[in-house]
Amino acid sequence: MPLTLEAVFGPDRGCGLRRIERGPFLLISDRLTFFGEGGGTFTAVNSATGAPVWHFESGQAFRASPMTYMVGGTQYVVLAGDGGILSFALPQ
Repeated sequence: MPLTLEAVFGPDRGCGLRRIERGPFLLISDRLTFFGEGGGTFTAVNSATGAPVWHFESGQAFRASPMTYMVGGTQYVVLAGDGGILSFALPQ
């Protein structure tokens, strides 16, 4: 059966997202979507609504897509930038 996708949120849907220059996104289950924004902000939004739930002002240009890994039962989200690699633990 064909899969039909529908945009749930985006800059044109009034969800409060700022300028997105780097397009790679990382979707973690159905809860969170991570991406790098223009100006060096690393942002997480609710995957269902697009409502911002967290951000970190890195001041860096992003060089890769966000990635995730798990160590000792804790999941981490990682993003490479000009100044190095940023790694953040997700709450359990």
